[in-house]
Amino acid sequence: MIDKNDNTVMRLKKIFDPESVSESEKDIPQTDDFDGVNDDSEQDIETQETDEEVVDETIVDDVGDSVRTKRQKTKTKVKHVTKQKNKNSKKYKILAIIAAVLIVAGGGFVLWDRVLSVKTLDFFELAPTRFVNDGESIFFEMNQDQIVFAENPAVEAVLKTMRYTVNPDGALKEGDAVLVTLTPTEAELKTLKDNKYKLKATAKEIRVEGYSELVSIDFFTRVTVTFKGESGTGVAETTIDSAIKDSNPEVEKVLKQIKVKPIAATDLANGDIVTVSLDLTDAMREALRKENVQLESETKEITVEGLIGAPASIDGIDNFLDLQEKASQKMIADYQKNGIEATNIRMVSACYTATPSNTINATDKESGKNYENGSLMFVFSFDLVTDGKTETFADAYGFTNIMADSNGVITARLRSMVPARDKMSPTAVQEELNQNGFQCQ
Repeated sequence: MIDKNDNTVMRLKKIFDPESVSESEKDIPQTDDFDGVNDDSEQDIETQETDEEVVDETIVDDVGDSVRTKRQKTKTKVKHVTKQKNKNSKKYKILAIIAAVLIVAGGGFVLWDRVLSVKTLDFFELAPTRFVNDGESIFFEMNQDQIVFAENPAVEAVLKTMRYTVNPDGALKEGDAVLVTLTPTEAELKTLKDNKYKLKATAKEIRVEGYSELVSIDFFTRVTVTFKGESGTGVAETTIDSAIKDSNPEVEKVLKQIKVKPIAATDLANGDIVTVSLDLTDAMREALRKENVQLESETKEITVEGLIGAPASIDGIDNFLDLQEKASQKMIADYQKNGIEATNIRMVSACYTATPSNTINATDKESGKNYENGSLMFVFSFDLVTDGKTETFADAYGFTNIMADSNGVITARLRSMVPARDKMSPTAVQEELNQNGFQCQ
């Protein structure tokens, strides 16, 4: 077992992982290594090479003539002295081996982390694709919102929003092929890289082999537009049939979520054209397409009508015949009242203007008021006998301020209109009306 306080361990940590060494560990004296010798010390080892020479000392004994050797002396000669510095080579050999192992291990980790651990994504396997026939042409469709990549939500988000191009786009037929090319942004590629993923391919050729038929629905059959107020200051209101039904529950669910964008105009007049637009999201469109359903149109132009105002023409006066009869009766009553014995009274023409100009003889002889918007005049001819001579003259009786709404002419707003005339011909009466903006028929 290795003691965590052992100086050797502390030294290795300092060399290979200095950030992991705590402040307390830094204070531990680091004097010894594997062999207990301070790395910074040096040992001087003296090596001597010697030559030994034996010297005999001869002593002559006085007693007799004998000679003997008393002792031997050895003389030692030092030839040279060498010194070597011990650098604890054994310790550094061990450190070198450990360092080599760590370097190899670290390189292997880098290789695994940067190369071998990166996973490959097949975008075209994850994204559902199909070909759709909308009744006019076949076109390619990719449903990115259906991509599911549960193991990494960040990567899934990138795959769902990554842009792509299709070539050719639309006007396809059975057997044609399209080239789908992904165009990821730098940010999207970085997200994939940070999460250790890469795209297997960024382009794929897909051939038309079967397609789905789309059914079109006219949603505007469920929309009612009502115009209210006076012409020129009118507004529009829209309502949607609340009892929307469809044989497909999924389609019915989406249809019930569709709204109509408000029409903001507050100065609408009869005859104006307004555009009614549906309000729905891309998700709702895609939900319909998944059920092979599409909306026939998301906008529709509608002509403004029904606002209180003067009808655009005689055709807009729903009680025309009733007004003609009333005008005729008034003329007869007036002539009788004034002692004019007119005979053979008959209508010559009907003249109408929505916006009179009031140029000539435009004042009612009873009220003193001029023509107002929505004026209808009936030109009557009659015979008058004077001094035994029969002459034909004409006069015009009618109504002004003819206002109508979606229910027809508002009779309560009508005002009788009879400008003063004296023995004018039918042609002269019509010309006078024409100068005031009337069209006769």
